[in-house]
Amino acid sequence: MANAIADRIEFLLRAGEVGRKAQQVSNVSVGTTRGPREENQDRVAIAQINTEYGERLSVAVICDGMGGMTNGAAAASCAISHFLASILTDRSQSPTKMAYRAISEANRAVYNLFRGAGGTTLTALMLRDGENPCVAHVGDSRLYMKGDSGELELITKDDTVFGQMGSGSNEDMLDNRLLQFVGIGRDLEPHIFSLSSYAGHEFILTTDGAHSIGKRALNGIVSNATSSLDIVRKILYVAEAIGTDDNASAIAISTHNPEYLPQFGTGLEARISTPSDKIEIWLYGDVSRNSAIANITSESSASNEQPLAKPVGKKTRSGRTSQKPRKFQTKPISNPQNKKPQLHIEFNDEGNDEG
Repeated sequence: MANAIADRIEFLLRAGEVGRKAQQVSNVSVGTTRGPREENQDRVAIAQINTEYGERLSVAVICDGMGGMTNGAAAASCAISHFLASILTDRSQSPTKMAYRAISEANRAVYNLFRGAGGTTLTALMLRDGENPCVAHVGDSRLYMKGDSGELELITKDDTVFGQMGSGSNEDMLDNRLLQFVGIGRDLEPHIFSLSSYAGHEFILTTDGAHSIGKRALNGIVSNATSSLDIVRKILYVAEAIGTDDNASAIAISTHNPEYLPQFGTGLEARISTPSDKIEIWLYGDVSRNSAIANITSESSASNEQPLAKPVGKKTRSGRTSQKPRKFQTKPISNPQNKKPQLHIEFNDEGNDEG
């Protein structure tokens, strides 16, 4: 079941985004721009989930495929799809255990696809009713939180040589020498932790092309924005305006008066949204025993963003290289043993409305 759901989510993500795209779903907004590159290798998604037990769960995940390696776009799509599929099919544990299993599944899937020759960053935020927020992080994408002070606080630490030097480092000094990435194999040591408080706060997830605009610019945007969609759009506009040489993507989440996905049935219901599309998934039955039935419908969302940026040269990310990481002691990542469940998929795709 998990593999079938991952395949459908990956199909949603596979085409990527052209130009600049953004959309808002309740209190969460997601957006991306290709920038000057020929291909957008960032992938971003938000999932709103109602469980069969009446719980509500929101997941925001952002990936930056490593262009200096094999097919960064495919690695990022694979990572997000297996990360979300794991959460959808195994929600019986604590958020931190769910996050560890999900990022392990993403790492296993990307490694099996590229055997260490391809990879991606991954940063995710999970919000579940009655639980503290959970963060899962690998690489140099970032999570920021706006607290009572009104200033953005960097929650994650970059998995780079410079990022690991300590809290006194200048956050605006970027270092593309990744120490680890999703797809590296069993040496992966993900950063997974809970936040003690978040009520009324705002969260921002960014790829390096987005936070390359600098902390001061990010603070100014968040302080003066009128909505989560306004935050995302302005981050992308500024990244393009200052001449970023990379793809740029962002997710903005407001925890002020959150709106939830309405629940219509007795099974699990989920809506997964990208900057331009969305799918809805209904699961009925016992997912843990591979005896559930899934209904999946797709809907394209119109986007009123600006025309495409003009590509400049062939896409490379020569500045981003991978160094062999230190040997981490982690639990082996096992391959799941899945039977083929009954799966009913309804496709009703509409073309994207290009800006």
